[in-house]
Amino acid sequence: MKRKARLPFIVDHDRSRTELRIEDYQEVKLTLSNKLYIARSTPFPVPLLGHLGETDHYWDLLAADGDAKLSEVSKKKVQNQAANCFDVKGEQRHRLCFDPARKVLLENLDQQRATEFSDYNEVDQHLYPGKITVLLELQHQEKPILVIGDIKIQKAQFAATTFSIPPRSAEFDTCENMQPAKPLQTPAPEFSNSAMRRNAGAPVNVYGIISKEGELQNVKVLSPDPEIQQTITEAMKKWRYSPAMCGASPVATEKEIQVPVGGQRGGR
Repeated sequence: MKRKARLPFIVDHDRSRTELRIEDYQEVKLTLSNKLYIARSTPFPVPLLGHLGETDHYWDLLAADGDAKLSEVSKKKVQNQAANCFDVKGEQRHRLCFDPARKVLLENLDQQRATEFSDYNEVDQHLYPGKITVLLELQHQEKPILVIGDIKIQKAQFAATTFSIPPRSAEFDTCENMQPAKPLQTPAPEFSNSAMRRNAGAPVNVYGIISKEGELQNVKVLSPDPEIQQTITEAMKKWRYSPAMCGASPVATEKEIQVPVGGQRGGR
């Protein structure tokens, strides 16, 4: 099912605001220095839309790779043009491909998906992609699952209320270059045969908050099946993470998870 959304970003030094609207769902994320405020029209986010809030950092990936090792450069064709590519070997392996002439990112590829960047435009001597396409890596083809198009970068004048904290918003600590939480113990839920038959192996979306202590809290299981809800909730009481870090300080972060109804591990 195709759905269209509008996602404006407003950035002013250490302040930023994003507002996602899709059908009757609304989500506002406001960053003020080292604080993140999130307000939603529902108790949890629409599944699989969480990455949209990171759109303005999609192509700024090298900093997140830290001390990862890089392979030798290889030449490939990406988006029907010559590209220089290299493998990034760290905690999460992936491949980056760049346009050697313009020195812009064309593709970020891992085992699950590819993210393509195209239609670059220059603003204040910086190049920004006008289109971002996320492709699911299937066995014999790539399937587009998210297209962020008509991206425009422009200078803005801010209203006095632009960076006002939304009412009833959740508050989190945040920082530049936050190190994400890492799974330590994620035992798979043990579903009954009848539950698996009823759900036909479809993955279940789960929302939670990884606390500063590494526990998965405030778990919401997005399934109408009471048995599925209980089984996943009970399993996740045992899940443990190394929490997200701002420098030497642990911070709480939101987490969206897809759990296959078949006993496979879904915590990563």
